[in-house]
Amino acid sequence: MLAEKFKDSIKGRKQAVEITLLLEEQAVDYVALLTPLEHPKFADYGKEARQYLAAITNLLRIEQIRPLLLAILRNFEIPKAKLAFELCLSWSVRFLVAGGGGGGVRDRHYGLRAKEVSAGEIKTAKELSRRMEQYIPSDTKFEDSFTRHQVSKAVLARYYLHSLENFKRGKTKPQVGYFEVPESSVNLEHVMADKPCDTWPISLDDAQAYPKRLSNMALRCGQRDSRALHFRDHGSGVDQRTLMPAHFSDLINHGHFLPAIGRVWARKAANLKRGAWWEARLRE
Repeated sequence: MLAEKFKDSIKGRKQAVEITLLLEEQAVDYVALLTPLEHPKFADYGKEARQYLAAITNLLRIEQIRPLLLAILRNFEIPKAKLAFELCLSWSVRFLVAGGGGGGVRDRHYGLRAKEVSAGEIKTAKELSRRMEQYIPSDTKFEDSFTRHQVSKAVLARYYLHSLENFKRGKTKPQVGYFEVPESSVNLEHVMADKPCDTWPISLDDAQAYPKRLSNMALRCGQRDSRALHFRDHGSGVDQRTLMPAHFSDLINHGHFLPAIGRVWARKAANLKRGAWWEARLRE
């Protein structure tokens, strides 16, 4: 079908050569989007823009947004593109956490925005923000969804926790601080172990419901035995010295890490995330 459209729309040798050269150029840009940290295409974009793209394409692995990223790369001035890439990262996290009408809806609106950017109808990140605003999960929906968010992939949990931690520590761009910490320097741990134990003072329903919740996960510094974070027969069951997150420390003192505390942490994290992926639109 695609070949037939090419055949019907390309008339003559000159146009065929022009289309071939354009496809070759776009292929280079597409590869740059998938390898932004090292690709020379982004030499003038700065570290943060590279990291926004790396988070989208390498960590979150969002495919639907790639046509829009490509259009931004090819048509926006560098300062405006950097703002747009940051927005795209916030949108990507919001859709992952809160959903948004299914992949088809995202495909459609990302595709339409890519077409509008390529046609010159959208020339700034602010205009792109206005065109997308009604399709992005609202602040309320995002915050509510975050309190119950479950994460199956370790790389996503690491990214979320690093971003929350960076915001708590006052980092300027907490959503890309993940790339500043060697992955081997911290381990992802479950505060309440992902495998139930008969001696836990926890109901079976809670034991099954919480292991994959972000509120039950933490980053641990060093190479100590992972069992240090799990429930034990004495004390709180949590070794506070191994926990990296600053936002976790005030909860450890509550004693046993029961699901009730997990719910408190989840809401605390939902508030913290305002500084990590909160800007879903550019303010006037």
